[in-house]
Amino acid sequence: MTKINSIGHIGRKLALVVCAVFMVSCSGGAEAERVSQMNLQKIENATNAASNSFNAMLRDGRRFGETTRQPQRADLDVFRMALQSTTLDLERVSKLLDSDPSLVEKARNLWVGRVQTPLSEIEQSGMLVERTDPLTSRLGETFGEERIEQDVQRLFKATRRLQDQLGITDDVASTDGP
Repeated sequence: MTKINSIGHIGRKLALVVCAVFMVSCSGGAEAERVSQMNLQKIENATNAASNSFNAMLRDGRRFGETTRQPQRADLDVFRMALQSTTLDLERVSKLLDSDPSLVEKARNLWVGRVQTPLSEIEQSGMLVERTDPLTSRLGETFGEERIEQDVQRLFKATRRLQDQLGITDDVASTDGP
């Protein structure tokens, strides 16, 4: 009887091990889906932030172009922070797509719906390239032309890289920037 009990005990342990392996393998898919959903949420947040920043840049550029009031240092600081944070947001989306290529289609839809229009308006206005409006022309005076040039180049580089990942061709993608 002890031999039969021992075999039954081993069988039960083996069944538990098989169930545990099955559960772990099944939960791996659920974990991957959870990570993918988290990455999608991060992409949504980053594209929303980039869109908000581009729209704010456009708004501020127009506002100072329509008035005689000169931009103050705080206005310039906010604009430059928006420029830098937008670049970081675009680089973040690019890294997330590198780590989870299954999100490219969803990211492309977010890009087209949120980012492409204000980015195209910025490109067409020449705001960052030519820097002729009162706000962006003062950026170089305040922070140094070379630093602003680097910031703008970094933004265009992040934009081109992300558009390449998304399979989007746009005027910005074919422009070398300033």
